[in-house]
Amino acid sequence: MKIQILLMSLLFNYSIVSAQWQQLNGPFSVDIASVGAKGSTIFAGTLGEGLYVSYNNGQTWSLANGVPDYKYINAIAKSGQYIFAGDYRSTDNGLTWTIMGNGFPSCCITSLAASGATVLVGAYNSMGVRTSNDYGQTWNAPIGGLPSADNIYAVGINGTNFFTGVEVNGAYLSTNNGANWVAVNNGLTSMDVRNFAVCGTYIFASTFGGRFLSADNGANWVHVDNGLSATHEPIASFGNNLIAVDSGKVYISYNLGQNWTSMNQGLESTGAYSIAVDDPYLYVGTTSQGVWRRPLSELGLHENMKHTRFSIFPNPAVDKIIIQSQEQNLGAIISIYNIQGQLLLEQLLQQEKTELNLDILGEGLYILKLVYNDKTEVVKLIKE
Repeated sequence: MKIQILLMSLLFNYSIVSAQWQQLNGPFSVDIASVGAKGSTIFAGTLGEGLYVSYNNGQTWSLANGVPDYKYINAIAKSGQYIFAGDYRSTDNGLTWTIMGNGFPSCCITSLAASGATVLVGAYNSMGVRTSNDYGQTWNAPIGGLPSADNIYAVGINGTNFFTGVEVNGAYLSTNNGANWVAVNNGLTSMDVRNFAVCGTYIFASTFGGRFLSADNGANWVHVDNGLSATHEPIASFGNNLIAVDSGKVYISYNLGQNWTSMNQGLESTGAYSIAVDDPYLYVGTTSQGVWRRPLSELGLHENMKHTRFSIFPNPAVDKIIIQSQEQNLGAIISIYNIQGQLLLEQLLQQEKTELNLDILGEGLYILKLVYNDKTEVVKLIKE
C-alpha cells in the first residue's frame, strides 16, 4: 500500500542514533490507566487512586484538586481550554476540577472523546453513552439504536460521525449527534470493541480479536494486525500514523496498520498501559513505573509539511529514489538509517536532482536524513 511522504523540519539536539525514551518523575507505584497532556501540564489517571497532575513537565506530581483519591480515571480527553478526566472537568488547565452533572452518567466512565464543543462519553454498568454539545455542561442520552443493557467500552469522533464500542455487540455509528445509532460490524471478527482511533479519514478499532481498519465510516472493517498479537490494548493516532500498545509494548504503523515497527527500546521493563499524543511528544502511562515520553520527531512522526525544501520520489521505492531540491541546496548530505539508527548509506547532493540507488537495502522502513546549511530534514522511506 502506498503512503504519503512525511517530510519534516527538525532542530536536531541529538542524533537519530541517540533517540531515547524519557522517564518522568512519577507518579510511581500506581497503574496509569489514562494519560494526557496540554503543554507543560501532564495528567495521569489511575485505577482507583485518583488523578495526578504535573504542572512542570513531569518533574513533580500532585493529586488533582477536587478529584477524590479513590477514583478510577480510565479516560482523559481535551478540547480547547477544557480537560475531561473520568467524570470530572477542568476549565483552568487542570488547576481545579468539578464533577460533571446535568445528565452525565453517575459512575463507571470507560472512555471519552472530544472535538470542538462536542464531547462523547461511554460507561459500563449499563450507564451507556452520552453526548454534549457545550463542552460538557449538559448531556444528552441516545434516543435509540443501542442495546439497552450493555456496557460501552469505547467511543470515537470522526467529523460528524460518532462511534461506540458496545460489549459483545460490536461497533455502532451515529450520524446525528448521538441521537440514533446503527450497528456497523461487517468484517469485525470480534464484537468486543475496546478502543477507537481516528487516523485521517480512517477509523481504527482495537478488539479482543485484534485491530481493524475502516475506510468507510464502519461499513466495512479489515483486520490490520500483521505481526501484532490479538489484543484490545490502547491505540492512538497522529496525522496519518497509528500508535498501538501490544502486550505492554509500543508499536507504530506508518502505513495504516499494514506494517508495524517496534518503538519499545528503552521501555522493555515498564509495561506500557496507556498512550496519548500531545505535540511534540508521545506519552506512555505504565504499570507502577510512572509516565514516559519521547519526541514525535524521533519516531518519524510530524504533521507539518509546509516548510520542506526537498521532494523525494517514488516512496515507497523498489530500487532507487530521486531527491529533488526546490532551491539551491547543493552540498547537502543525504544519509539513510535503519530504524535502529545504524547508518547504511551516505551521499553528497551535488545537483538539483540526485538519483540514489537502494540495491543494498532490504525491504522495510528506513529514515532518510538531509543536512544542509545547519538545518536538518527527515523523511520516512519505504523500500519494497
